[in-house]
Amino acid sequence: MAKRGIKSAFRADLTEHPNHAIALAAALSVWAYAEEAMSLILAELLDIDAARAEIVFYASNSARLRVDLIRNLAKAYVPEPEVRKKVVDAINRFGTLSGTRNLYVHGLWKYTASGRLAVVGTKQGPLNWFSSEHRVSYRKLATYANDTVALEQQLMEALAELRNASARRSRPQPRRRRPSRAGT
Repeated sequence: MAKRGIKSAFRADLTEHPNHAIALAAALSVWAYAEEAMSLILAELLDIDAARAEIVFYASNSARLRVDLIRNLAKAYVPEPEVRKKVVDAINRFGTLSGTRNLYVHGLWKYTASGRLAVVGTKQGPLNWFSSEHRVSYRKLATYANDTVALEQQLMEALAELRNASARRSRPQPRRRRPSRAGT
């Protein structure tokens, strides 16, 4: 059992970097809404209720699988090209930012040899504290937080477009009147 109070010379504690911690917390709190928007898009594409879509969405821990599933459904089942593009672009952006999110959440925060804050990804094979590090400035975290807010807005806009397109498709078409025949 490790003794409390013993710190690695390289281990970083985000409580010593409150601005970094606040930016990261802001991004992660919005990320949950981005995931919710993704599950709502999935519900719309599968024509199921939100609770069922959430079960499907969270059935896998793989962000790549979630993104691929929803993107492929959008490509296959959204007939309007402009709506499909908006939805696919938002899904692709989610996929891009999910890699950064996973690095920040699952990575090991440390100090570089020069004393700078960095994070080491843990899914790249054997952990090497001295390579594969990504320096993390406050500016980088703040940008990520802003990107996450913009992502959630983009996903919600894509969802609204998708719902509007679905509503237009499901509206009954007015019946065409047959021309009356004179004299019958």
